Amino acid sequence: MKNKLYVPEPELISCPESRVIMQGFKFYPIIAMLFIASEIIGLTLGPRLINEFGLLLPGGILFFPLTYFFIDVVAEVYGYKQTRHLIWSNIFTQIFYGLMVYVSLAIPSAKIIENPENYNLVLGHIPHMVVASILATSSSYFINAILLARLKILTKGRYFGLRSISSTAIAEAAFSIIWVIVFFHGKLPAEDQVWLILSQYFLKVGYEVCATPLTYLAAGFLKKKEGIDIYDYRTRFSIFSLELNKKNDS
Repeated sequence: MKNKLYVPEPELISCPESRVIMQGFKFYPIIAMLFIASEIIGLTLGPRLINEFGLLLPGGILFFPLTYFFIDVVAEVYGYKQTRHLIWSNIFTQIFYGLMVYVSLAIPSAKIIENPENYNLVLGHIPHMVVASILATSSSYFINAILLARLKILTKGRYFGLRSISSTAIAEAAFSIIWVIVFFHGKLPAEDQVWLILSQYFLKVGYEVCATPLTYLAAGFLKKKEGIDIYDYRTRFSIFSLELNKKNDS
């Protein structure tokens, strides 16, 4: 039998769906898996800079913007608390990934392996990248989730496309600046860092705009199939909590 939590929303008393029943979610685990996979792919490929369309871009540019798609969908459908739990799960996964890579590279390679230094060349940046990524993604994801949740209340659930684009645009700016400065400080000239920030920012925002119809459809599909549409009226938007069920955060 599924566990059910009854969550009243008195502020929505005039709405016929003023009460929400949270059940075991069928699609959320898949979304969480794809979100974290996109994050790890972007983290691994990010330092491999590429030139496309005259822009200087991180190598994970095709995959990493998907993380904001998933954050938008989770925040819109499942609410801020579930999104916060997903963000912290991602942070712990990155720490574990970086630690395992660091330990593995510290172990001497077998003599039968040719050019073992190539492993260090390719993967040696991962621990530093994890630090930069955690600082950048944790800041930007929380900005995105909090803005989207608050705007949902202000607009009474309307204009999801506009809310998604605006919250992601602000969050992407925070990510681009923090990640480039932390990871590429001393590795790239200042002018290249600025160009890298601007290039990836505008491409990611464009990516978000183009993906908005898909984001809208995905959120609508999940609301219908999961039977849930959370409004964070009672949420205090603390970032230092993994609580999912209490009506008020500490």
